[in-house]
Amino acid sequence: MTHDSLRRLGRWLRVIALGATATLASTSAAQVANVSGDDPVISLGAYHGCGLKLDGTLGCWGNGWHGQNVAPSGTFTQVSGGYFHTCGVKTDGTVMCWGANDSGQTAAPSGVFKQVTSGGHFSCGLRTDNTVACWGANDNGQATAPSGTFGQLSAGVWHACGVKTDGTAACWGGNWGGQALAPTGTFTQVTSGELHSCGLKNDGTVVCWGDNSQGQTAVPSGTFQQINAGDHHTCGVHVTGSVSCWGANAKGESSPPAGTFAQVAAGYDNTCALKSDGSVVCWGSTEYGQGNDLPTTPVFGNNPGLNLTPTRHISAGYRGMFCGVTGTGVLSCWTKNYVPAYAPTGTFAQVSVSDGGVCALRTDGSPVCWGNYLYVPNGNTDRFVQLASGQYHVCGRRPDGTVACWGNGFYGQLAVPPATFTQIDAGGSHTCGVKTDGTAVCWGDDFGGQSSATPAGAFTSVAASCNSSCGIRPDGSVVCWGFNGMGQNNAPAGVFTQVDLGCNLSCALKADGTSQCWAGYYLSPLVRTDGPFSQIVTGMDEACVLRPSGAVSCWDRDGTWPGAPASFP
Repeated sequence: MTHDSLRRLGRWLRVIALGATATLASTSAAQVANVSGDDPVISLGAYHGCGLKLDGTLGCWGNGWHGQNVAPSGTFTQVSGGYFHTCGVKTDGTVMCWGANDSGQTAAPSGVFKQVTSGGHFSCGLRTDNTVACWGANDNGQATAPSGTFGQLSAGVWHACGVKTDGTAACWGGNWGGQALAPTGTFTQVTSGELHSCGLKNDGTVVCWGDNSQGQTAVPSGTFQQINAGDHHTCGVHVTGSVSCWGANAKGESSPPAGTFAQVAAGYDNTCALKSDGSVVCWGSTEYGQGNDLPTTPVFGNNPGLNLTPTRHISAGYRGMFCGVTGTGVLSCWTKNYVPAYAPTGTFAQVSVSDGGVCALRTDGSPVCWGNYLYVPNGNTDRFVQLASGQYHVCGRRPDGTVACWGNGFYGQLAVPPATFTQIDAGGSHTCGVKTDGTAVCWGDDFGGQSSATPAGAFTSVAASCNSSCGIRPDGSVVCWGFNGMGQNNAPAGVFTQVDLGCNLSCALKADGTSQCWAGYYLSPLVRTDGPFSQIVTGMDEACVLRPSGAVSCWDRDGTWPGAPASFP
């Protein structure tokens, strides 16, 4: 087939950029959360659409010439519509595809995936180790998966793009319109059309590249939380919830209605958007039922939220920032000598302080971050049961034990090993976790061996600092590894229940409720017997203990700080 013929055929195709892992739970329609581009609820193919229901089943509508609109049974975490085929990630992580298979586009490989995206006659998937696998048509190299690790993928008609774990964008496949020439910069999401592509940057602005014959790369101003490219048009959800579209508009596909929406999905010549009540609104062409043949009683949504119970605890960073959560979920922060600091309102289950930045987990499992270089990706809908903040990165543990990391990935701190975890902790530029089999693994910066030198054997918990790591064995002993310039690895003997690491000191809570610190040249005293204490945390050169009563006491080399923060009952 000639190049011109391929391009003419391409006008009959449509694919959208789609999905990643979603956490499912039963909930009411009113609890449908905002949806990011790498975690969509609804997806449009050429002339059909599919959506993820709150119970994990699928609902599809529109053209069904090849059975692409016949949703299979079972539960899914994500769905993606392509040309005349559809793929989805099942709750066990396997990929299932249905519909046209003329190029092998529904012959999904085995393995465990966290995202799938369906293209013209091909599909790609993101494995749990963040590597990419593609299958189907490869006449333009679109199914030749690139090396490296990625956080999100989007398949177009002839090409695909992805956000790498360091935040940069990469594209492969056909490049007739320049759609595979990704610009520099860092992104939270990319989306691929026929001959154009777009990316959502960290600051919420959008940049597009490739063919602009119909204005599909002429991005309007504004701040966005999610974007999606159709054949020759693109739409995005602003942070305010309104939708803007640009590019082709022959069938009204770029003329969105007023209202507040959680997600938008663009097809060949129509567009659909998800409302906060779980209903779907479509505009543009209805020729094949893609906009007016919706399921009669669908309630679409995912990641509706958890119901976490607040646990009283405190957290310390490396620049004199401290925060704590009460047993009723009230969050407070303070600096040295208990000077109050900013903390958002709401009900929280956990807080994690790092190098001047803070991330906290609301009781619905949603994260909020503020301060030095820490942020939550635009439009995030992931839900977590634990957060761990590093210097420039954050990791979250999901209810199923999988871990997602975001932020700066220069040292590989975003490349989470393929495993499930029971506990995690982030240091400066590395993270450690206890896997469900009890072994520990660390990833990211390895300046002092804090990642690669992780010892074998079982652990109940781990802790990470600037350049060192420690863990507690089932017998209560502490083992440390990594940089030892100040004696960070010289853990004392004894039976311990909790360990926490600062840059220049390490501390642990003993089974009798007393505390012991080491490597603290600038901390005095190193041992406190005036317990019992329920928790100990460390900053750069200071430490704080939490008593069972909720009282907090902090000290450094100059002794105990005067005053006290609000109690943590």
